[in-house]
Amino acid sequence: MYTGLEVSERALEMYNERDKYAYLYGAKGETGTEAFIRGKFQEYPDYFSKYSDSEKEEIVEYCSGKILYDCSGFVCRCAGIPDVYSGKLLEDGSRKTKNMLDGKAGWLCYRPGHVGIDRGDGTFLHMPSELHTIEPARFSDYNWTDQCRIAGVDYSY
Repeated sequence: MYTGLEVSERALEMYNERDKYAYLYGAKGETGTEAFIRGKFQEYPDYFSKYSDSEKEEIVEYCSGKILYDCSGFVCRCAGIPDVYSGKLLEDGSRKTKNMLDGKAGWLCYRPGHVGIDRGDGTFLHMPSELHTIEPARFSDYNWTDQCRIAGVDYSY
């Protein structure tokens, strides 16, 4: 079981090697092959319908050969827990709050359909969308609605 600090550090380690990773909706750490990526287009047609055929080709090119995660897959990987979707991460979390205060290293940052990891220093790390990798942002500049401790992580430090 990782501590909250370790979750934050694991996210930073992945960020430091961010060129190896790409966001793909529904991905949980698979290697980006053309067949896998196109399979996700077929598996989630409603989600991927927002992209034109040429944009899908850009996604295939960007993701090919990289390790693929969606936002919840990234969080679960960093936390060392089984893969669940973003809403389940919030549902299963503890000490839930809507009082969004930074400084909670390893806590889940949540807004409907998206999650990230609080670094505890006024920033968070997340994988925002297709054609992106792991990115940092200032905590105060993002529309998080909830924050909680991730189930399966030790916050006793």
